[in-house]
Amino acid sequence: SNSRSLPSVSAFVQQRAKLSLDALPRIFRCFNNRLPFTQTYRGLHLIACDGTDLNIPSIPGDKDSFIPYNSKNGGYSQMHLTALFDLLEKRYLDAEVSPRRKMGENPALCCMVDRNIFKGRTLYIADRGFNCFNTFAHVINAGQFFLIRIKELTSRNSFCKGISFPDTEEFDIVHTFILARKTIHDDRINTSYKSLQKHQVFDFIAPDDKRTTFIMRLRIVKVKLGDDYEYLITNLPEKKYAMSELKYLDNLRWGIMRISAYGR
Repeated sequence: SNSRSLPSVSAFVQQRAKLSLDALPRIFRCFNNRLPFTQTYRGLHLIACDGTDLNIPSIPGDKDSFIPYNSKNGGYSQMHLTALFDLLEKRYLDAEVSPRRKMGENPALCCMVDRNIFKGRTLYIADRGFNCFNTFAHVINAGQFFLIRIKELTSRNSFCKGISFPDTEEFDIVHTFILARKTIHDDRINTSYKSLQKHQVFDFIAPDDKRTTFIMRLRIVKVKLGDDYEYLITNLPEKKYAMSELKYLDNLRWGIMRISAYGR
């Protein structure tokens, strides 16, 4: 093509600036609205959640997106994309894009859960990066379900410390967590009670609220996958979803990884 017919950089930037921030999300939503999500598994929409970093042209003045090199000589800029992917429809349902330093994956998932695009029942399936009480609470508050991998129960930051687990290759137990902003010194409930620090994000109890409690009854499951073990946490009812079914559903999550890899 004739290079003279191409717009200048300045002209391109000026035209791009005319786009509304909601333009592309609106096109995305309109597309999905024309093609309803109808496939379910036992009445559940199966939604995988994952995130990835996206490199953009370097913007040194933007502290939210600019990542300096360790050598302090230059750096690069990134956005972070957290997306919901329907594992049965094989297409994306929702997404949050933000500067790399501004929003984490858990807040992004909470935003998308709160939008509650599906009116029916939904199961959110995610990896260890999403094991957070605030995320669990948002899904429960929306009347939906989650199945999320968690770190080993003995890890330093595990919220399962103090809970007694069976000494078996696999187990499936139910545990009640009581979340509050105050400290309770009572050995009888220490394994259930979880004290939230003032700086800890939990949207359902204000930082200075010492009276409110949030109770969640969750299943903690240890499964054997080949020679390895994985730990899952879920609010799916134990009488309706056996351990073998949880393994199957967790394995389906890799569908979002395969699709993402093909798209790169």
